[in-house]
Amino acid sequence: MKTVEVDDITFAYGDDEVLTDVSFSIDEGGYHALVGPNGAGKSTLLKIVLGKLVPDEGEARLFDETAHRFKDGARIGYVSQNAPGAGERMPVSVREVVRMGRVPRAGLSRFRRRDTEQVDKALRRAGIAEIADRQIGSLSGGQRQRAYIARALAGEPDLLALDEPTVGVDAEARDGFYDLLGELNDDGITVLLIEHDIETVVERAETLTCVNRTVFYDDDADGFLGSDGFVKAYGKGTPSTGGAP
Repeated sequence: MKTVEVDDITFAYGDDEVLTDVSFSIDEGGYHALVGPNGAGKSTLLKIVLGKLVPDEGEARLFDETAHRFKDGARIGYVSQNAPGAGERMPVSVREVVRMGRVPRAGLSRFRRRDTEQVDKALRRAGIAEIADRQIGSLSGGQRQRAYIARALAGEPDLLALDEPTVGVDAEARDGFYDLLGELNDDGITVLLIEHDIETVVERAETLTCVNRTVFYDDDADGFLGSDGFVKAYGKGTPSTGGAP
């Protein structure tokens, strides 16, 4: 079964066409990366995959349903590009942030015992249970990153989608983050990741799609750096670690 299917997507902002004939898919339980240079259309593509934007042509499907008509939002955990930075300004605790991720399952009514248990479980899985009562704005970038992962996990998602989640995070926290993603994927959660650190991506992800308005590569992640698609998308002078966001 496919968790994500993208078929011949074309999308433009007004007269500016940012995606042309883009296709790729992710198997259930897969670990898939989206990469490409600045302005390649990656974040736009992710929004189409998640049903936040409607393509001009083609179709995106989630769990075999048209993405922009997909209603079971609890099956998707999403960490946006600016989530860790936005947390600096939020006067709430880590636990309160994580509880927000449970709302798609629990609704706006009073939390039941299972809801509280799932919040606690998400805090433990993200490795931040001991700081659950701290203010989100007092945390380091890596800790905030884990808080937003925990928020996504609180909804018990089948798909975890992340848009450049390691921007502004130090190397040690980044390695710990990727270890966590690997553990979650091993537990059966499908991972879809936009990441600018190509060298890390090809080591961690299973499959990879490179887009620069259209698809230049769509295959196993470990074959990307030696492919024609890498050179065509980034240019011959681009170092292997020089993937721009």
